[in-house]
Amino acid sequence: MPTVILLDVSLSMTRPVQLSDGTESIRKQLAEIGINAFLDHLSVHSKLEFISLKEHLSKKDKQQPSRNQL
Repeated sequence: MPTVILLDVSLSMTRPVQLSDGTESIRKQLAEIGINAFLDHLSVHSKLEFISLKEHLSKKDKQQPSRNQL
């Protein structure tokens, strides 16, 4: 079955995370480590698997008018 991996690269992914061993990392780094581990697993156990990796960053195309502008 084809696999699609979507990685959120928005500003919220730069927030720090305190790890159990006392070190600190950011969410994006932890996501990258998890994705790499998953891809390594697939490369060994599912060599014919189709995989797509997409970074996602949503932006508001239009600014919402404030109440004063309505």
